[in-house]
Amino acid sequence: ILSSGTFTHGHVGPEAIVRLLDIAVNGALFILTINKEHHRRLGFEQVTDTLVSKNLITQPGIEEIRIYNNTGHEHSEDRGLVVSFRSYSDPPRYT
Repeated sequence: ILSSGTFTHGHVGPEAIVRLLDIAVNGALFILTINKEHHRRLGFEQVTDTLVSKNLITQPGIEEIRIYNNTGHEHSEDRGLVVSFRSYSDPPRYT
């Protein structure tokens, strides 16, 4: 599951990851870009930590990236996170 641009403005929170697990095939690779500020503010880390502790996903890899290459506008210093993990095969479903 590849998502780029969905988790950028804070209108979609980490609960969407849980819903994506429900439709993903077992062992699916997830690659999500998430605005760094929204990741912190909306609790994405807490949700992924819970999913890891319930053996629903692997420990996420996280890489910080620049969102914009040009400078001089109000969001030129914004950062994003590329978050990647796999769903476990035959996981118990999140409840």
